[in-house]
Amino acid sequence: MGLSKSIPNHLSNRLPEWSILAVFIGMAFIFWKTDFNFFWRDDWNFLDSMRHFSLAYMFENHVGHVTPLFKLTYYLQLKVFGTNTIFFSYTNILFFGLYNYVIFRLARSIMSTTSAWVVAIALTIHPLMFNHVSWTFEQCITFHFLFQVLAVAYFMRWTRTGVQKELVLSFLFTIIQNYYFGNGLFIPLLFTAGVLLFRKERIQWGAFVGSLVLFLLFAIIQLILGGTRGTSAVTLTSVPDMIHYGFYFLGLSTSRIFILREWALGPITPWLTGGAFIGLALIALLRKERDRRLAWFHIIWFVLAFCSIPIVKQGTLAENTLPHYYSVLALIPMVFIIEHAVGGLSFWSRIPKRAMTLASIGLVAVVFLIDQQLKDTVSFRNFRNRQQMAKAILEGTPYIGFDDPYFTPDNYDVEDPVGIYTEWRSQDLFQLSMGYAHLLQNWTENAIGPKEVDVIVPEKELVQ
Repeated sequence: MGLSKSIPNHLSNRLPEWSILAVFIGMAFIFWKTDFNFFWRDDWNFLDSMRHFSLAYMFENHVGHVTPLFKLTYYLQLKVFGTNTIFFSYTNILFFGLYNYVIFRLARSIMSTTSAWVVAIALTIHPLMFNHVSWTFEQCITFHFLFQVLAVAYFMRWTRTGVQKELVLSFLFTIIQNYYFGNGLFIPLLFTAGVLLFRKERIQWGAFVGSLVLFLLFAIIQLILGGTRGTSAVTLTSVPDMIHYGFYFLGLSTSRIFILREWALGPITPWLTGGAFIGLALIALLRKERDRRLAWFHIIWFVLAFCSIPIVKQGTLAENTLPHYYSVLALIPMVFIIEHAVGGLSFWSRIPKRAMTLASIGLVAVVFLIDQQLKDTVSFRNFRNRQQMAKAILEGTPYIGFDDPYFTPDNYDVEDPVGIYTEWRSQDLFQLSMGYAHLLQNWTENAIGPKEVDVIVPEKELVQ
């Protein structure tokens, strides 16, 4: 399966595990730290409803997503950090680095150590990650990924060792990953397929049936509490549309993942990039020197992580602009498929190591520059929104928003945003001055300008 994992003096053999973890957390902070992090539209439902937090509220759906674990995590952060969103950002980045370390551990167990480093670093620095690492509310995706990868990692360990504890942990993390984002209900089917792939000589019926039962429970709870989340009815006659728009979404996501403008080649772009990915998947399946069961496992993982979007969206996939975080949901198995297709091929060994090193450094530098542009865009938008919030607080007027409003009363049912913001801000336990945007004086001077109106900043704000 690719290069030998017993390469002498390899980097990962010399470094202790804690230092490898530190590498990925440090890399996450270098690429993704931003001082201009603030609340977006979805956050305001949480800021409002969590003033009256209860067990019943935990299981209320949010736009069709049942996310009790994320609500609990978010609430605890509000109780500790208040509205000091830089700490929300640090929490997100910390766990983002942790899940990339877990990806490295999983990758190292099923491919060469060199490939594991490449895969984990690529997933750490990929610009597509900017949505869920830079935005406060998208912590739910970070936690979703972390526990989904842990579930897969422990399942793969169970297939090798047969230790039931590993299987129990896999099921536990499967439950946790689903209820952090509400979009992982198909993942138990991955383990149903995994039992047939890796334990077919002696099928473990407990694992097989248990995975099916877990999927059915996920589906029942989703239908009862969250509904279908669909924009069209799911029937047998809608299957052709699911396939058609699913392939369209595949091409769209693949364009984004290949760091290519989504429409760089015109309307044909998603069809070309989708076809390229299918070609890579076929190569992965046809490689005789690698474990074909793993290729199938990666592909099934990708389909199950990916398929809920075309099922519930169907035609609206092509009608509306899709947020990038939809495309990132299947990014991990997609990268595993690509590595299975091209990793460990003989032509890689013919490239001089110095040339490979320089090319890698250049690629990381380019990705970093792309990332900074994306982060600047997000940060600027957040920063301008913070300015408008500060203006609303000073004037005692309802906050509407700038460029991309935090909420619209008709759709998000949020009232008195200034009061909500002020209430949670008072619960900040740290009261630390971190970042330029911490001081309300800085927000107001940039938001409305000294020439437009004479703004008097409250003395207590100046002290803080």
